[in-house]
Amino acid sequence: MIEKNIHQIWVGENKLEEKFVKCTNEIKSMHKDWNYYLWNEENILSLGMRKEYLDKLRCPAERADIIRLIVLYKFGGFYLDIDFKLIRPLDDLLKHKENFIIAELKKNRVNNAFLASKKSNPYVLKMIKDLKPRIFYGYDKNAAGPLFVNDFIRKNKDFRNKIKILPVSSFYALENEIVEETFGIHLVERSWLSEDGWKPRALVAERKLYLAEREINELKNTKRISSVITNKNTKINLISKVFINFFKHYLINLKSNFFLYLSRKTNKVFHRNYLPILLNKYNLNGVGLEIGVKKGIFSEIILNNWQCKSFNVVDPWKNLNDETYIDSANVDDDQHYLFYLEARVRLAKHKSKTTFHKMTSAEAVKKFPDNHFDFIYIDARHGYHEVLEDLNLWGKKLKKNGILAGHDYLNGEINGTVFGVKKAVNNYIINNKINKKRLKITYEPWPSFYIIPEEIKK
Repeated sequence: MIEKNIHQIWVGENKLEEKFVKCTNEIKSMHKDWNYYLWNEENILSLGMRKEYLDKLRCPAERADIIRLIVLYKFGGFYLDIDFKLIRPLDDLLKHKENFIIAELKKNRVNNAFLASKKSNPYVLKMIKDLKPRIFYGYDKNAAGPLFVNDFIRKNKDFRNKIKILPVSSFYALENEIVEETFGIHLVERSWLSEDGWKPRALVAERKLYLAEREINELKNTKRISSVITNKNTKINLISKVFINFFKHYLINLKSNFFLYLSRKTNKVFHRNYLPILLNKYNLNGVGLEIGVKKGIFSEIILNNWQCKSFNVVDPWKNLNDETYIDSANVDDDQHYLFYLEARVRLAKHKSKTTFHKMTSAEAVKKFPDNHFDFIYIDARHGYHEVLEDLNLWGKKLKKNGILAGHDYLNGEINGTVFGVKKAVNNYIINNKINKKRLKITYEPWPSFYIIPEEIKK
């Protein structure tokens, strides 16, 4: 039987809030014949096993993730996050013969806000040894938190077959979903988050809500639901639409594969996504750079396909308060912050060779020596003067046999953006006495330009 101990944790510089004190008092009153432990900065000092939990600069959530496993291994018992509100005592869980109990947060996904284990459980010891706390400060749920525990159970089949997994309703039901088998409600207070920490989460939630509302409105406008129910020709119409969409996607894929084939067989790049083919073909596998990254979509494509040693991404990710800058991409700071977060996530798998420079083009150019880059791609401000400035600044940073490229080789006002890229590139070619034959353009609605070098080693 698992020991009758209840463990909770409160670490960090903040004082335990009154609402949490109330929750802990309720737990203690329900378990008068149990031992109750509140682990804090004072009594965790002697626990041992992992030194990372003592590091006060670490996120309190990560420290608590480590401590909960250590106290369960050393003392056994039941662990509850500090923001759990119990509905009934835990005594009924003592009847389970398994030496480890956990609950599902959702289907096929367990969480570590509630855990129970017998003392000296060898699998808990293995978890403690397998922990990979972050080298740099922050919070990674895969390193020591709920996703780590979930993956550990999923990968260790022997352990999975010996534990008790409770349903979602036992500890993660919402207040309006309480059933007879519910033991408690997880209030999900995220007490470890600072005010600044809430900002990106609020922005992401707001963005998801906006997208959901837009989808609902589109559904209402097209009246898909009513047409499926009332229109006698719905089946025929749906079959026709499915066939047309299939044929359209088939043609798009055929066209894409054809252009990919041509890009591989010739020196022409038919779409900017195939620029890495050219770079690999001519062994330009050194250092690269993209200016104007936004969500990191194109940077991800480059890194997925180019065999480079390192890659730099430059973007201020902030609103440029300039009345002369007419560009639909010049959104507010909150939206830019969301773009920045998305770029970070997209490029995380390439983090070993990717460096972020959260600054303007003019600021970033000072960080690099001349003749440094094999490939530079410019997709920042699209006005004539701004593009010409970027070309002049970064052209000096390119190796003699490198490729200078950029997006939106266009002129004029399009969709709320004033483009002067084409004019700027053409003048750059003339001013620097570059052979016009070296200027190449991709074959796409929003074309890219690329300037091939005079001599290149194959």
